[in-house]
Amino acid sequence: MMLSMILPLRDVDIARSFVCPHWPYWDRFGDPALKRDNDEARTSDLFEKLWMEQELIQTHAPEAVWIDQDLTDEEAAIQTQALMNRGAPAIARPVLRTDGRQGKPSLLIRTGGTSRLGDWKYAPLDIRRAIHLRKDEAFRLYFYEELLRELQGATPAFLRCLNRDGELFDAPNDQWREEYPAFIRQLERVTQGECPLPVYRKGCADTSPWGQACLALAVKRDDIALLFSISQKQMDGLRAQGIETIHQAADMDPLQLEGVAPSLT
Repeated sequence: MMLSMILPLRDVDIARSFVCPHWPYWDRFGDPALKRDNDEARTSDLFEKLWMEQELIQTHAPEAVWIDQDLTDEEAAIQTQALMNRGAPAIARPVLRTDGRQGKPSLLIRTGGTSRLGDWKYAPLDIRRAIHLRKDEAFRLYFYEELLRELQGATPAFLRCLNRDGELFDAPNDQWREEYPAFIRQLERVTQGECPLPVYRKGCADTSPWGQACLALAVKRDDIALLFSISQKQMDGLRAQGIETIHQAADMDPLQLEGVAPSLT
């Protein structure tokens, strides 16, 4: 578990956990022999940055000061903080780093307001490809909000995504925000060594490089995650009834289970 000590909880872990809840865990504690060599998701703009991000930054914030991309994350975080302290009008490709957490929004925009920095503070603007704001993108914005609150001692004036068509999306203050604290606490436990219950989804095999590890975990436990086309809600419903393995599922009486949970019909 030594890797976990040097790999902070990152914004990319949020995106990856929506595809496979084990992905952030395997990145830290998985057997490298079970990882697919060709990790296409590492360069996918679903998780990292839109390929035309630089052009959009230059259009939206031509005054932005760019973080040196040859720096390590630790060095880039120091440079980002120095620019924030100085009051740069915008900071392109910053690194926000606190004890055990790290985020990389596309832009920090200086706004009015009081903070530890002075008579200004910063808000994140992330460039993504979606035509509407996805839940994982909103969660990343909430994550940046927490990082900035700690780094500048003030809440950002806004949390926004910008897409390639120039449309702006604000992170909503609705059920997603209410769900975020529990989500991030669980993700933090995962990155510290708590292995989630088995799941084996299409995303585990197709998108995550750790599909073999997810399959091996489910097989080792004879887990109901191996049942064809079973949903997360159905697994939760069965596990609540004490049915956790394939053999227990084979012996169950479906009629007795019908209606005991909303997912069991």
